[in-house]
Amino acid sequence: MRISATDKNSRTLKSMISCVLLIVSLFLLVVYSFTKQAQEKIYDRVIIIGVDGAGSFVQDLASDDFWSIFEKNNVSFSMEVAFPSLSAESWGSMIYSVDPETHGLTNDSAKNRKMTNADLPSMFKLVHEQFPDAEIASIVAWSPINYGIIDGFDGMYLYPSEVLASSLPNEDVVQAAKEYLDSHDPKLLFIHFDGVDHAGHAYGWGSDEFFDALISAEKDIKTIYEYLGEKNYLENSLFIVTADHGGNGNKHGGDSEAEMNAMFAIYGDRLNTEEPIGDIHIVDIPSIVLHAFRIDAPEGRTGVLPEGIFVS
Repeated sequence: MRISATDKNSRTLKSMISCVLLIVSLFLLVVYSFTKQAQEKIYDRVIIIGVDGAGSFVQDLASDDFWSIFEKNNVSFSMEVAFPSLSAESWGSMIYSVDPETHGLTNDSAKNRKMTNADLPSMFKLVHEQFPDAEIASIVAWSPINYGIIDGFDGMYLYPSEVLASSLPNEDVVQAAKEYLDSHDPKLLFIHFDGVDHAGHAYGWGSDEFFDALISAEKDIKTIYEYLGEKNYLENSLFIVTADHGGNGNKHGGDSEAEMNAMFAIYGDRLNTEEPIGDIHIVDIPSIVLHAFRIDAPEGRTGVLPEGIFVS
C-alpha cells in the first residue's frame, strides 16, 4: 500500500512533536530535580547576632553597613518578642522556641541558677544531637545568657561561661568572636551585643545617644560579617541579626509596640527575595535554624517556620 506525501508529513510532524515533548519533559524533570535538591540541601552553618534592646529602631536609622548585607524583603521590623519584653524572657524564647510561661526564665534566674533543664533542649542541643561532632558556640556580652539561659553541654564553646559583674563591651565581643573564628568553623554560632540596651537605659530609647550606640552596633555586625567572608564561612550559610526587645523611655518590659516589636534580618543562599517575610515571632527563630539543618522540631514547641523566608 502506498503512503501519500500528506500522511508522511503528518507522521513526521507527530514524531517531531513527540520528540519536542520528550525533550521538554526531560528538561522540566532536570529543573525540578535541581530545585528540589537545592531546597533540601543542608546549610553548612548558621550564625546569629543578637543586638540587645535594638527593637525595631533600626528601621529609623539602618545605614549602608546594614543594607549592604540584607535584601529589603529579607528583613522584618515587626517581629513580635516575648512578653514581658525582658532579656531573659525573650532570649529564652528564641533559644527554646516556647513562651516564657513554659521556659520559666527571668533575668534573676539567669544570673543565679545554671540552666540544666533536660526536658526542654535548646536549639543548640538539638543541633548537637543531630551533628555530635559539629562545633557550636555562644559568645555574649551579657554572661547570664551562657550561664543561666543556654543549656550548655560538653564540647560547646561558651564565652564567658560564668556570670560576670558587668556586661562586656561590644569591642571585646567582636575580638572574642574573631579569635574563636580563627581556629573554629562553627555549625551554629550565637553572638550577643549589649551596648544598645545600656544606652537605652541610660539615655532613653530613641535618644541621640541610643542611635549612636545602634550605629556602632551596625558597624560591629558588618565587621563580623566581613570576617566570616574572609574565612569563607558565608558560603552555604545563614547569617541572622535579631533583637530581643525594644524600649519606651528608659525601660522595657511592657507591651507597647516600641517594646514588643523587633528586627529580624537574614542573609544567605536559597532565600526568597521576591516576597516580604510574613508574620514572625521570636519563638520562630529555632524553627528557621532547624529547617536549615533539616532537623524535625520536638513536639510542644510554639515556634513555626514563617512564610516568605525560603524559596518554596
